Parts: sequence; C-alpha cells; structure tokens
Amino acid sequence: MNHGIIEISNEANMLLKLEAINRMKRAVVFVIAMLCLPQVLWAQSALDRTEVNRLSNTVVQILTFEGDEPLATGSGIIVAPTGVIYTNRHVIEDGTDFGILILEDINEQPVLTYFA
Repeated sequence: MNHGIIEISNEANMLLKLEAINRMKRAVVFVIAMLCLPQVLWAQSALDRTEVNRLSNTVVQILTFEGDEPLATGSGIIVAPTGVIYTNRHVIEDGTDFGILILEDINEQPVLTYFA
C-alpha cells in the first residue's frame, strides 16, 4: 500500500542532485561576478586626464566623399604610428576621397587634419 510516498529511481535521484549542483554553481558564479563588478567599474573609471587626452588623440572622425559629394561619416581609431586607421567598412565603402578629423583638444570640435 502506497501512502502518498513517491519513490524515484536512483537515476532520477542522481539527475535531481546534478541539477541542484548546477544551480549552486550558477549561484556561486553570480555572487562572484557581483563581488568583482565594482572593482571592474572602478578600474575603468581610474583614467587620469593625461591618459584620456592620449586616447582621445587616437580616435578620428572620417568623412567619406565620392568626388565632391559627401557619402558617409563615421569614426575610426589610429592603430599604428604610420597612420593606419581601423574603421567599419560602411564608413569608407564607395568612397574615393576621405577627410580625417582629429581631436586636438578634448573640449573642442575635431579638426580636419588629413586627406586620403
């Protein structure tokens, strides 16, 4: 006679235990992430003014032209001292001429500095 007690197989019992262990692992990872998050945010906000100015000088604005007609505008980043700039394809696609604007002062508008 069964009095409302449900018997589960050893396999089902093992699966339930594994599921509980996986939930505990996810909870531990979540707690660790929440404990580390403030440190990551603090580390990212710890740039001094000199570093911000140096980094801002590597970011450029790109104006794309076909002849005299402007086609697109976008941003890029100078990745080499030789002037190599990485940008998205759609910024330069179908362009024949490019104006490169560089930020000389973080408090001012970028200045048209190069044509390519």
